[in-house]
Amino acid sequence: MFLGKIRLGDNLVFTANAHNATTGAAVDGDSAPAYRVYEEEAGTTILTGTMALLDEASTTGLYSEQIAVTSANGFENNKTYSIYISVAV
Repeated sequence: MFLGKIRLGDNLVFTANAHNATTGAAVDGDSAPAYRVYEEEAGTTILTGTMALLDEASTTGLYSEQIAVTSANGFENNKTYSIYISVAV
C-alpha cells in the first residue's frame, strides 16, 4: 500500500485491522501488533515498535501508530520504506 510522499520532519500515521483467519470477522489481537520499518529492500530494520487500538469503544481490531519521519529515526530523503505489521489473533 502506498501511503504517499512524506517529508523529513513530518509524522506518518498508519493503520492495520486484525481479522479472524477462519471467519474474516474483525478481532482484537492477543497482544498489540508489532511493526518493523525497512529502507528500500534492505533486510535491516531501521525502526520498530507496537501499535495501539484506535477508537476501542466503537471498533474491533483497528490499530494505529504515528512515527516521526526524521533522520534521527533512520529516515533519508529520496528513499522508499516498507512497514511490516504482525499480530496474533
